[in-house]
Amino acid sequence: MSRITPSSGGTADHLEEHEPIPVTAIEFSVQEDSQFGGKRFAIKWETLDGTSSWILDWVDPRLGIQQDGTLSKCRQLIVALAGRASTEATPWVDDETCEFGFDPPQKVVSGRLGVGMMVTLRGTKKPDRNGVERLKVKVYQAFRAAGPAPSALPPPPPPPPPPPPSPGASISPDGLWRLENGQWVPNASQPPPPPPAPSQDQPSTSWQGHAVVADDDIPF
Repeated sequence: MSRITPSSGGTADHLEEHEPIPVTAIEFSVQEDSQFGGKRFAIKWETLDGTSSWILDWVDPRLGIQQDGTLSKCRQLIVALAGRASTEATPWVDDETCEFGFDPPQKVVSGRLGVGMMVTLRGTKKPDRNGVERLKVKVYQAFRAAGPAPSALPPPPPPPPPPPPSPGASISPDGLWRLENGQWVPNASQPPPPPPAPSQDQPSTSWQGHAVVADDDIPF
């Protein structure tokens, strides 16, 4: 049986309650639950905020739903890893192989619990036996990397200004920009381009609408 041991990064007890914490599993084992009987999953999560902080959690493999609709932690974990809605299907888990899936069909394996799992967790702080507040995992959700929401990202930088015209000019060489109050703005008053010159193979438009009279038809 493998053991869950602390790492050098320190606990994540400095993190705020109820805040989303992206984590990855760096240690995982199946242990006998001496207090309640049966088995439980021992997981050491490492935060992905660059501090290498860790959180220990023991997850009961039961997959029940409480009367208030709260899912068991194991059920939350499986749903989060599979990226499925909590009411979409009934999950199952093998407490020996750590494989999990959904029913129906029960025999199809969707994944396996173990090192490398990535989820987002939320926790609350409770004092331990020594009176030190520890962050306890309460909720598992689908993994989402830390960072601002897409709507909060800064707008893209403006395009570079056009090349300056010759000294004394207020219009760019291509005629698309004009100098206004010391700044370059689009030249909305740019005149339209001239019409194309007529082709040499086509008669001039000045002949259109006029009849051509042969020399024999001209009266003397």
